[in-house]
Formats: sequence, C-alpha cells, structure tokens
Amino acid sequence: MTFWEHRISDIIQYGHSIVHHFAIDGPLTKEGYIHILETIKKGIGECILSAEKKYNFNSGNTTKSDNKRVN
Repeated sequence: MTFWEHRISDIIQYGHSIVHHFAIDGPLTKEGYIHILETIKKGIGECILSAEKKYNFNSGNTTKSDNKRVN
C-alpha cells in the first residue's frame, strides 16, 4: 500500500471507531464528524488549560497572565 492508501484506511477506521464508541445510529455526515472532532479538540484544550493552572506552566496555547486560550 502507498502512503496515501494507509492514511485513507486510517481515516476510515477512525470514523468507524467514532461511530461505535459514541453509539451513533445512522450515517455520520461530514458536519457530524466535524462536530465530534471539534468537541474532542475543545476537551483536549480544557485538559491542557487545567494542567497549566494546576502545575503553573505555559504550554504556549494560553497567555501566562490570564490563562485564556490563544487561538
């Protein structure tokens, strides 16, 4: 398999994993898939912010002075 065939296969497997993990009934649309990924991204961001506050460090994703997310 070529590099791109592997990546496409990985993406398909990831999509199947999301459908089964979240017990999604019916087809997953592009918008639904994007919504799930955005939710996961926000969750990871909140984990990083929490760790920064708890351990008093800056990962580069927030400003040190106010701990607000930098986009």
